[in-house]
Order: sequence, then structure tokens, then C-alpha cells
Amino acid sequence: MSVRKTRPTMFFLRTIISCILLVKETGAVDQLNKPYLEVLTSYPDDVIVIGGKVRLHCKNRTKAETFYLTKDQNDIGSQNNSEFSIVDLKLSDSGLYSCRYSWNNVFSEPSEHQDIYVHDKYPPPQITVKPRKIVRPGEDITITCATPYSNMQFTFYKNGQSFKVSNDNPFSYFKRNAGEEDVGQYACDFRTKSDSKAQIQSYLSDYITIKVKGLDSPSAWLEKYGGENQTVKIICQAPVTSKMVWFQLLNSSEGIVEEIDGVFENQVTFNIASPDHTQKQYYCVYAMRIGNNLAFSAISKPVFIWGVDYTTVNIIRLLISALVLILLGVILVIHFNIFQKTEESLPELPPARRNQAEQSEYTEMVIMKTEHVMEDNEISSAGDNIEEL
Repeated sequence: MSVRKTRPTMFFLRTIISCILLVKETGAVDQLNKPYLEVLTSYPDDVIVIGGKVRLHCKNRTKAETFYLTKDQNDIGSQNNSEFSIVDLKLSDSGLYSCRYSWNNVFSEPSEHQDIYVHDKYPPPQITVKPRKIVRPGEDITITCATPYSNMQFTFYKNGQSFKVSNDNPFSYFKRNAGEEDVGQYACDFRTKSDSKAQIQSYLSDYITIKVKGLDSPSAWLEKYGGENQTVKIICQAPVTSKMVWFQLLNSSEGIVEEIDGVFENQVTFNIASPDHTQKQYYCVYAMRIGNNLAFSAISKPVFIWGVDYTTVNIIRLLISALVLILLGVILVIHFNIFQKTEESLPELPPARRNQAEQSEYTEMVIMKTEHVMEDNEISSAGDNIEEL
């Protein structure tokens, strides 16, 4: 009976010990978290080219003694630092990279793989054209090539033949008064300059097809009808029929005011609600599709909208009032000067008149004295009469 009891006990103890060892081993592994491999480059869009440099950072969240870098599941280096560097890259450096680390002779799991691809050429440059791919005869055109890489030399191609080289970035080819001789396919590429350590060329850019097409200008006229908002109606008519046409209404100060896309009509109406109170010029153009691009016409003759600028009117009123006040002041000054000159210019009385006047004054004085004496005599006579009574 004792033997039977001992065997289950030993089995139970062995099971417990095994579990303890398993938990201990699992806990040790869990303490070394799975790292993450970060690829660090100085290249635009992380495009790595031959002759360059790349840094690989094995990021972890626990203590580590040694870091290991693997390529295509083969160890290629170990060090105490978590950041690895690969310089003077070659095509053979392309591959799948991962890393791991150790602590107290315990190794972490390897990181997820990072694909590093070393290019033997730069990505193609970006090529653009202004104002558009289809221009009118005599219109200026600008083709621009650009890349985020520095210290490069550009080459322009027309119909597969190089015709322009420049060290500028971006590099623009400007053509004034485009004509039939400028029709063709344009592209560009770039390469490291001759003084660079590695001579690397880029892929060729996309081709841009330049066409020259003249479209007659449309007709435009103005119709204005009353209403609360004084809406203005501008009619634009293109000299084409039975084709899809795009219309644009342009303003002399604001550019495109309104667009009407893809209509099978050669005449459209643009409505301008409540135009502001300033004089403006409006134009219209139309476009037709040629291949995958639009060809634009010349602009129409201007259509004028005459508005009332109340600020200007008020200023004019103030100026007129000021002029009126100035004129009144001038008139008063002139009148005062004339009156003063008139008084100064009056002649003196002749001697005869002067004597006559003096005599008349003397006669008046004598008469006044005589009247005074007569009054005194009358008073005396009245007094004598009273005494006699």
C-alpha cells in the first residue's frame, strides 16, 4: 500500500518541478521583448542607391548586452551598440534584414524583416509644363524638371535627342512664341555631377507631348435685366458646332469666375448676381478636347460692367463742395477789394461847393441863434405882463 502511495506522490512532485522550470524559462524569455528593426536613410522617399549609406537601429525595451544583425537569416555582425551602419552600398547589399539581442545568455526573438533594396539608378525626375500641353501659336511655354536629390545635372530630350544640359535644380526650359517647330515629345533625366564619388544616372522621366493648336476666340456680349439683386447676364458663343465644349468666364482681377464643363452647345450664359460697385472687365474662353488634353482658345473681347463706386462719389462730392467754398471766398475777397478801391478813388468837392456848404452851415447856425433870442424875448414879455397885472 505504501508503494502505491509513493508513486503518485513522486509523479506529482516531478510535475510541479517541471512546471516551475517551464515557468522560469518562459518568464526569462518574456523579459526579452521582441525588438523592432528601424531603417534610417537620408534619401528622399527612402530610395537607397549604390555608393550610399544606411543605418539600422535595433530598438528594444529591455536590457541588452549584445545586438546581432542578420541578412537573409545569416548573422553578419554583432556589437554592444544597437545601431548598425552600412556604408558604400553595393547591389549585393540588397536583402532581408532583421536583428535580435541577448541578456544573461538569453536571446530574444528576431525582429520582423526589413527589405533593403539598393538601386543602381535614381528614380525619374518630375516633369511639368505650363500653361498646358496644347498651346496656341505664339504662346509662351515652360517645361520644368525637378528632383529632391542634390548635386545633380539635368539633361532635356526632344524626340529622343538631348538638346539642353543644366546644373540647376529645378531646371526650366522656356520657349517664347511657340510654333510648329516646337511640337514634339519632351523628357528629362539627371545624373550625379562629374566630381561625385559614384556616377549614377536616373531613369528617364515621363514623356510630355507638346502640341500647337490655334482656336478662334469666342464672341461675348452683355445683357442686363432688372431685379432686386441687379443680376448681370453675359453670353459667350464659340465658333464651333456639334462638339463638346468647355467654357470659362474670366475677370480682369480675379481670374476664373465661373466654368461650364462639357456641353454640346456653342453658346452658354453666365449669370453674375449682385456685382460689386466697381468697373470690371470680363472675358470668356472655350476649350476643346484633343486626345487626352484640352486646347484653349484665345480670349474674347472684353465685356464691361459699369458700376457705381459710392466711395468715389462721396470723394467727388467733397471735392466739389471744397471748390464751391473756395470760389465763394475768392468772390468775397474780390468784392471787398473793389469796394475799398471805390472809396479811395472818390474826388474831393470843388471850392465853390465847399464854400456853399460852409455858408449853409453858417446860415443854419444864425437861424438857430435867432430863434433862441426870439424865444427869450417872448419869455421876457410874458413876465412883464404878469407884473403889470
